[in-house]
Amino acid sequence: LCLACHDKDVAAADGRVVKGLGAELAGQAKLHGPPGAGNCADCHEPHGNKAFRFLQKAYPAAFYSPYAPGAYALCLSCHDPALASARHTTSATKFRNGNVNLHYLHVNKPRKGRTCRACHATHASNNPHMLSAAVPFGGWKIPIRFTADKDGGNCASGCHLPKAYRRTNPVDYAKPSATQPAGTTTQPAKTTTQPAKTATQPAKTAMRPG
Repeated sequence: LCLACHDKDVAAADGRVVKGLGAELAGQAKLHGPPGAGNCADCHEPHGNKAFRFLQKAYPAAFYSPYAPGAYALCLSCHDPALASARHTTSATKFRNGNVNLHYLHVNKPRKGRTCRACHATHASNNPHMLSAAVPFGGWKIPIRFTADKDGGNCASGCHLPKAYRRTNPVDYAKPSATQPAGTTTQPAKTTTQPAKTATQPAKTAMRPG
């Protein structure tokens, strides 16, 4: 029903342009729950409202946003609220290093918290955990380069140094080598040692006639 019109960009009555989803959904291996079930109205008000992207519940309009209770009501009405509020957990998320909640680490900040769409695709994705292929940064697209394994994953994005996380055998981030994803190596910086230049000059002597 929705995609009969919204497969392409549509101009709203107030002048806003609603991005078409045809190209975004085409060829994607995974669909987010609501669009996958055809329930667009789970997130969007079908008749329009003044909210950001006609959303049904609160969600930050800015890419970076300070965390506040209720700010992510849209996402956390389905997902466990402890994703963003619990510093430590062993059940609310699998994105954790031991019991350290890495969603909390990214989102729950007094300024410049990363919103959900900083890392996750909202409608469809070809990547694990509905991750986007890249993070928008100004006019650039920074690749996320995430790989999953049975006990966690590795993230080698341009946002930070390559990091790994493990749920049952947590990574010790105090060890510099532990932040490297499996299969990567860190090469020491090339150093050269040059001998100090020394010059030995004979002392000047003057011969005077007797």
